[in-house]
Amino acid sequence: MNSSYVAYVDEAGDDGCTPKSSEWLILSAVVTNKATDARTLKTVFDSSRLVLNKSEQKPFHFRRLPHHQRVPYVSQIAGAPVAAITVLVNKQSVWRDRFSDRHRLYHYAIRLLVERISWLSRDRNGTISELMLSTRRGLSSSAVREYLDSLLANPKPSSARANEVRIAPGTMERTKVFTFENEEMLGLQMADAVASGFYNAVEARYGFIEARYARMLKPIVYNYRGRYRSYGLKFFPPPAEKLIETDPRLKWVVEDYSK
Repeated sequence: MNSSYVAYVDEAGDDGCTPKSSEWLILSAVVTNKATDARTLKTVFDSSRLVLNKSEQKPFHFRRLPHHQRVPYVSQIAGAPVAAITVLVNKQSVWRDRFSDRHRLYHYAIRLLVERISWLSRDRNGTISELMLSTRRGLSSSAVREYLDSLLANPKPSSARANEVRIAPGTMERTKVFTFENEEMLGLQMADAVASGFYNAVEARYGFIEARYARMLKPIVYNYRGRYRSYGLKFFPPPAEKLIETDPRLKWVVEDYSK
């Protein structure tokens, strides 16, 4: 019997192109088995609240946690029976004219993420029953759902053309798309932690990055026959891949996600 999965999606950084904008836009998905989804999420957050002595009423916001609380929180996530997929967009490498329209870069990043969610489902002989996205300012929930519904309605197999949608056939034809505030769903809070963890590993502050969270998350990062890059970790656009070899701040990718 095929398994059914739920994917939760959140982001870190922004898709702006101003001097005050972030250098990177990160989108992450946390994928759970629907049959055990509620139990898995409850276990992670109950354990995290116990370790951090946090109230049940307060949602988890990664950016509001100090480093010494982030580490045990990420450790709980890394030990959970979930899978994580992350798209890392380096906006300094993006073709400005191609993504000048508002939200277009976000849409493209979502597409790359959804493709990989479908590959994970295919590899596990399952389907994605629900796709849960965190709401974002300036973009209506209906617009997000409409875009994703258009992708899911017209999936195409892999081809030589890089701009073609590559959603694995048979994995997402019946997927329902929902949007929620981050505080409403534990799965979205987990996706926030994953996205923020990788964001800290690439977005320099005062010249430094913090790669510990990204290294800790490796046990749950989706891989295909030992290959992480282009699967559980997707750097975009292609020039961003070159940064891995030339930017010493990204040596964690070479050391922990070598292929």
